[in-house]
Amino acid sequence: MNFEWIPHLDFKRWLGFFIAICIFSSTFSPVIAQVSEQAVANSLPADGGSSASPTTPAPIDLDLTSTIRGLTADHLTGAHPVDIEVGAVTRTVLPGTLLTPAERLAVYQVASTGQQSILLGEFGNAVGGSFNLGPRFSQYVSSLVIPSGVTAVRDFGTASALNLTGNLTNAGSFFAVSSNSAVTDAVISVANFSNQQGALLTSVLPIGFSGAGNAVNNLNLTINAINNIFNAGTISSAGNLTASAGGFIMNALSPSAPAPVMQAMGDVNLISANLVNSGVIASQNGNINVATRQLSDIWISNLS
Repeated sequence: MNFEWIPHLDFKRWLGFFIAICIFSSTFSPVIAQVSEQAVANSLPADGGSSASPTTPAPIDLDLTSTIRGLTADHLTGAHPVDIEVGAVTRTVLPGTLLTPAERLAVYQVASTGQQSILLGEFGNAVGGSFNLGPRFSQYVSSLVIPSGVTAVRDFGTASALNLTGNLTNAGSFFAVSSNSAVTDAVISVANFSNQQGALLTSVLPIGFSGAGNAVNNLNLTINAINNIFNAGTISSAGNLTASAGGFIMNALSPSAPAPVMQAMGDVNLISANLVNSGVIASQNGNINVATRQLSDIWISNLS
């Protein structure tokens, strides 16, 4: 079944129960994670969360757009200095050197692989490149901000669900993959999820993608938010797509911008009592299902 949600579509016949139109009087402002004073005092583990640490630091807000230098990488630089590329300059990192979150990530990449795959601007913020979210990423990070031009990869075949106690804000590209044929679900649980204009969250892998060997080609994608889900970009799934929010799900942007998209090869399941849409919600080969977490009316605003 092919179904494309477009403005002015009459939903009364397929919902089968009362639908009320709710026009929101205020616009949603995505919550951008900020590095707190307490957070910057703690260093990320050597691998960004892919191996255990004898002493687990308090989870931090990992804002890769930040230019605040408050992290160190002493356990990576104790034996010898590490050189990272910051803008057009090579920066030598020594024990005690203060780093931005993105610089800290670059130090780990160089120390562990010999190469830096995250690209840094002159002030230490991430402006391009890529990074992986290891299996224990959630133990060390509470909130994550992915900048425009940056690619994040999470192999759910070697890691469990990605659970963040704070927010996930994506302005770049986030690829959910599974290298394990027994794992067919990629689950992301956060307080708030924001997929900004031009951003991509997907389990649909491009041809030649090298982020995971023998990747599952029909990986389901689930986003659980305690509060709200906001999409101004593209969210797509190679299998089923499920978005569940305790507050609202908003798939909307200004009329002059490209229409945001939520689509799946299989079913699209939207679970929220408040749904706002001015973009495209589509299922290629399945159904679109709308429900609530508990028995209540569903308020839908389908804007033109």
